[in-house]
Amino acid sequence: MINLFRVALCSIVAVPIALWIYSVGDVSDYFGADVPQGQLLYVISKLLGLIAITLVGLQVTLVHLRQYAWFKRVSWSKQSHKILGLTLFIAVCLHVGLFVSAASLRSGHVALGPLSIRLSQGFYDQMISLGAMAFYLMVVVVILGMLIFRSRKYIALKRWHGVLVLLATTLAMVHSVSVGSETRSAPMLLFYGSLFVVLVFGVFSAFKQRGRV
Repeated sequence: MINLFRVALCSIVAVPIALWIYSVGDVSDYFGADVPQGQLLYVISKLLGLIAITLVGLQVTLVHLRQYAWFKRVSWSKQSHKILGLTLFIAVCLHVGLFVSAASLRSGHVALGPLSIRLSQGFYDQMISLGAMAFYLMVVVVILGMLIFRSRKYIALKRWHGVLVLLATTLAMVHSVSVGSETRSAPMLLFYGSLFVVLVFGVFSAFKQRGRV
């Protein structure tokens, strides 16, 4: 059972990699001399972004599947949840870091614009700002998660932790869908549609659990 479950997890993570290859085409093209500065970092950042948003959907699904008896037979501990969350956060940090690095190479100076909140600017800048907001919320989520995990005196923060997770996930989804013209392709629409269903499932499941308390 454990091995089959791990195979299933690896298969899920393989989906964004396949979508990335589909969207960017031949990766070797980005190593050419005529490629714009930072373009390779952009496409790698895109890969990490797709992996991150997939892990978000996976994390939401696994958290709310724990309420079902059949899922309890699967070896999925709090430590596994913690490791998946840490992997997700690392993927997000690399995604942000590579995107900022690519923008800096493209502009010739340190580009901190993608890390700022620019909701009054054009559509693209607004969507980038939503990604920045999601990133900052994830930092807060990780800090709160560590506090709750280490000491029961912070258990009262658990409800706020759940709210922030939901908010960060929603912002990350909108950011991911809105940035990049390739998100309009059929495979991408199917991918994001599936993630949207997972997110809605997670929201209803969370409200259902709270109703039982």
